[in-house]
Amino acid sequence: TRIPGRIGRALPDGTGREDVLIGDLASPTGIAVSDTHIYWSEPFRGYIGRANLDGNGVNRDFIETVSPASDLAVEGEHLYWAATNTVGRAGLDGSQVNRNFLGTLEVAPASISIATSSEFIFVGFEDGLGINQLSRARFDGSGFDRDFTRIYPDGLSGLAASESFVYVAV
Repeated sequence: TRIPGRIGRALPDGTGREDVLIGDLASPTGIAVSDTHIYWSEPFRGYIGRANLDGNGVNRDFIETVSPASDLAVEGEHLYWAATNTVGRAGLDGSQVNRNFLGTLEVAPASISIATSSEFIFVGFEDGLGINQLSRARFDGSGFDRDFTRIYPDGLSGLAASESFVYVAV
């Protein structure tokens, strides 16, 4: 049975499945995990939620994003999110919220990913004209390169990064 609006989990070997670790959510989309917390976006509500890794301590109104947040990423002591025409950043404790971390962007980011073993945030954009752009910035927001490289001319659906490569799903 499909249970909408929830976050589940399982052990890496597929056992210990919990279909509803956190429930009663409004269409959660992006999800990220730190050493101590789970973060998720509820774009229709305009908030990022947070809970302990065991599902307790749920705070659905942890960070107000103002515009709908889609993807989330955690790096070090910060949480990053892609929202309409911007990328936001806050401390993992909800402090230092900056809803325009990279400034106002020309188009809405389609996806965001953190290269955890390098120095960069990678942000993927779709411009609606079939051109997908990959941008990057340092974790402190400096060195923002909006036109870092162009990527595949199909709809961008996901982005991931490692120390050696940036991966794109279209």
